[in-house]
Amino acid sequence: MSTRRYLSRAPMKLFSKRGDNPKPENKLEELLIAATANPGARPAFYRELLKSDVFAVGRLAGPSEELGAGYHRTIGDTRGEFRTIDIEGAPAVPIFSSLARLNEGRPKGTPEPSVVRMNAKTLLESLRGARVVLNPFSGQGKLLVPEEIEELLSGAIFEKPRGVRIDGGEKLYLRSVEPPPRLLDSLRMYCEQSASVQLAYLAEIFVPSSGDPPHLIVGIQLATNSVASFADIAAELNLVVRDASDKDQLVDIFELGKGTIAEFMRKQTKPIFAR
Repeated sequence: MSTRRYLSRAPMKLFSKRGDNPKPENKLEELLIAATANPGARPAFYRELLKSDVFAVGRLAGPSEELGAGYHRTIGDTRGEFRTIDIEGAPAVPIFSSLARLNEGRPKGTPEPSVVRMNAKTLLESLRGARVVLNPFSGQGKLLVPEEIEELLSGAIFEKPRGVRIDGGEKLYLRSVEPPPRLLDSLRMYCEQSASVQLAYLAEIFVPSSGDPPHLIVGIQLATNSVASFADIAAELNLVVRDASDKDQLVDIFELGKGTIAEFMRKQTKPIFAR
């Protein structure tokens, strides 16, 4: 059998909460609020961000065609010139998920600024190498550093973990454990938001021959109508584990089928999630 293994990298703890939740104007804002509170919502937030329109203070320099409703189509060599603000001692380009969020930072009585509305992925591609901050004046915000932007644009943020094979007959030890509450809550939220997950279990595994210490293993049973593959689900769970962990944590992600691990989880543990 094989498992998908992931050693969490340094968490991207760049979501911030500064006040009360504003009334969400759209799905992106709903997911930003959820992702700020719980890493389990972050895969959905990142995916929604890339396909959403956002607003930036600035202008398009170069030929473009106005399409109405705030939309422009670039023609030829067009670049954006955007305002920056100071975030934690360094410049960042502020972007906004709605005009309501943009106007939260505009002093009363000041003239309306020049605003560009663009698809977030297209905008981030034009801002490679810069720091970008989403909704800096709102109750919830998100700082996007250059490394994270590159991971988003390349898809590496949903990197598929390497497979690890455990041969039949190899000695292994399993036991039920009480996982860290933050990790447990994050896994549950992710499963609730993913229509592809039917059941999820969590236990501790120790394989002496691997040289690894005892560590957590997550067992996933996909829904019969799942449009996502197990590899896709494992990749998103990697992101959840990374952001829900305070330090490097080795986690195996296993698709429930037949065998010792699946039998132990089904008979000796209770699901952490069931649809």
